[in-house]
Amino acid sequence: MGNLISPSPISAPPNSIPSKSRGYNNIDLTGVNINGNALKGLMFKPIYMWLRDGTEFWCWISYIFSPHLGGFMWDGFRWINFEVDLRKIDVYSD
Repeated sequence: MGNLISPSPISAPPNSIPSKSRGYNNIDLTGVNINGNALKGLMFKPIYMWLRDGTEFWCWISYIFSPHLGGFMWDGFRWINFEVDLRKIDVYSD
């Protein structure tokens, strides 16, 4: 789908990785539609995300289009486009 709302961030994410135990998992997966409105406060700032498959990364969320969110993820050197199904998110931290 690509980035629909904002350009990539202009600087790298923080150097330190937050503690997963202090992260949040309040994505409501009940019902037919996953409500992305609860996540709008996470947009346009660095967020650390852990997926259920063990993948973890810094990201910059620039759109939420249920059941997906996306924007940019940090690959260690630069911001690249990404999109993820909300149901694959385990924990996130801002």
